[in-house]
Amino acid sequence: MLPRRLLAKVAAGLAIGGAAALGWGSPSAGAVGEDEQFLAVLTNLDIHFEPASEGIAAGRAVCDQIAAGLAQHDDPTVTRAGIVEGLMDMWMDNSQAANMMWGAVDIYCPHYTDLVGD
Repeated sequence: MLPRRLLAKVAAGLAIGGAAALGWGSPSAGAVGEDEQFLAVLTNLDIHFEPASEGIAAGRAVCDQIAAGLAQHDDPTVTRAGIVEGLMDMWMDNSQAANMMWGAVDIYCPHYTDLVGD
């Protein structure tokens, strides 16, 4: 069985590689920003926000929620569950919500990776 976060990591890699292939510059040159990588993750998860800025805001909010949980000394399990439930309340299924959370952490706040698990 593949790791649960594999899809998010592959999508981020495709966003970086795809931009280079299209001549938008090399990833090392910073041609693809975090937001573009995250939007690629959402697309690969079949998650669509209109406008796209709402998806970016939702991804960044994941990191804010983790930071708030840490500040309140919440159990990381409770914080993770709250994030996934909040995303599911928007319209996502459990898999999409969990993968969106992992994708957001991978891209916007990788220092929280250990708190959200694999």
